[in-house]
Amino acid sequence: MSDTTGATGASPRLTAVAQTAMLVAAARLAEARRKNPVLTDELLEAMIGSSAEVIAAVRQCVQETQQQERDDGVDHVASFTSVRMKFGDCQLQHFRASHDTFQIVILGAGLDTRPWRLDLGSGVSVYDIDQPDMTNFKKDRLSAVDAQLQMDKKNHRFPLRIGGWKGVPLDLTGPWLPGLLQSGLSTDVPSVWVAEGLFYYMDQEAGSALLRTMASASTPDSMLIMTHLNHALFTASQRFIADREFPTDEKIKTFYSSWKSGMPEDVSGYLASNGWRVESQQLMSEIHKEYGVTLARWKNTTEMRRKYEPELGTLDYWVVVASPKPVVT
Repeated sequence: MSDTTGATGASPRLTAVAQTAMLVAAARLAEARRKNPVLTDELLEAMIGSSAEVIAAVRQCVQETQQQERDDGVDHVASFTSVRMKFGDCQLQHFRASHDTFQIVILGAGLDTRPWRLDLGSGVSVYDIDQPDMTNFKKDRLSAVDAQLQMDKKNHRFPLRIGGWKGVPLDLTGPWLPGLLQSGLSTDVPSVWVAEGLFYYMDQEAGSALLRTMASASTPDSMLIMTHLNHALFTASQRFIADREFPTDEKIKTFYSSWKSGMPEDVSGYLASNGWRVESQQLMSEIHKEYGVTLARWKNTTEMRRKYEPELGTLDYWVVVASPKPVVT
């Protein structure tokens, strides 16, 4: 995809997938520009910071979080996007402490920049999986800001801090594993599977199939890092779409309509049935507290909690770390 972002700040031409990734990234940029950010990302800033659409989205995020801070009397409101990425970074660094050589597979990678952000060493390779339009868009943006895409002896503005990176265009709802193996993934090397903000865009059958496929390609010491809507939040979001009591907010209702599933209430049992053993599970709100920040709320979230939490329980996201279940023969 050609780059149409110029000095005038005009937005590049985007497919729907790339447009969603840009707007999600805007929340990360809003957080990164704070005085004491949870996460900074100079490469992301360079990749999309001149887009007029992103600038407007960042401005809106800043205004909304500042208003929430005033309303709640708190010092720091942060998006779940920045916090979940910080959590994932910590898990990857912890895994690196006990593994010199491993593979990272980022599912639905979007504009993830970890290969240029985290110094994980030459023994680590990263495979970014996403739809072809997103993969091509990302490669174009990386090239435009002189990010290193392959190991060479040239000096780059943003050098790779790992042994290798590949953007792999694959549809995760189809038979995707053969394509990943052809791109270089080895089933004999430990893998860390990262699935942040992915599973709730898949129905439960497709999500279960994805989990089983990852487990089948994993060594015993591999790891899964995943986020998913908890059962209460998914149920409430679907009721919200049709609830006439709430003010009409077509943008949010359209977003909720794209959610296709939530994590079953028995998290450990669900993952076990699909080849994984839970090592830890936390609610996103708990992780925000660990980082000393308050979870940013979307418009209508307060009203949705007021109506549905007494019946359904806390509306939140699960953050799960798991390992492959031993194969019993």
